[in-house]
Amino acid sequence: MKKFNSAKWIREHKEALLNESPLDRKGKMYRGFQPGDMWRNDFDYIGMLKYGAERGFYELGEETLQALYESFTDVNYHREAQDLGNALDWMQDPGQDVNAAQEKIEDFLAMFRKKCLSTLDVMGVKWQPDPSIERDMREGIHEVDYSTMRLKSNIDQKWDSTDTMMDDLRQYIGSAVAAGGPELGLDLAEALKLMMNFAKGEAQTAGR
Repeated sequence: MKKFNSAKWIREHKEALLNESPLDRKGKMYRGFQPGDMWRNDFDYIGMLKYGAERGFYELGEETLQALYESFTDVNYHREAQDLGNALDWMQDPGQDVNAAQEKIEDFLAMFRKKCLSTLDVMGVKWQPDPSIERDMREGIHEVDYSTMRLKSNIDQKWDSTDTMMDDLRQYIGSAVAAGGPELGLDLAEALKLMMNFAKGEAQTAGR
């Protein structure tokens, strides 16, 4: 079986992809990239890289980011996919310090987006992401109907782990700030500081 030459395919289809035309030079229809796409004769390599550079943010969601990772690795774009894979590892296992994990995730995703842009530049694709895409994704979080959110625990049940507690608190804080604005967010931050001091005091008392 003859090995597929991705570089040759990109050269042949580059004109159509840059112009966002639905036809290649031979008049053949091709389908634009979607996360989860696996290799095919008309795989949209440039579309995949553009998607990663423009939408590779935490807000895209773990499921879609996982599908995006699988697309990159299936067509052997392992260099670009490495940082995305690291971000997914932290998303799936954040450990005890969720804030530190979030920083790691965002750092890895930033490196992933940068590598996608770098590869496009090497291909000669002069293009920049639309900043409104990121803004719309981030704003979309606050359009969620939090009243229908199914938390892992209820207030009359004991949290079974710190991970469950942190997950529920993050969702609660997000909904509260979306409804009450940044001042309420600051009030919550101060309240959580008090609870942190209370927890330390309880631990010290118990340890005596």
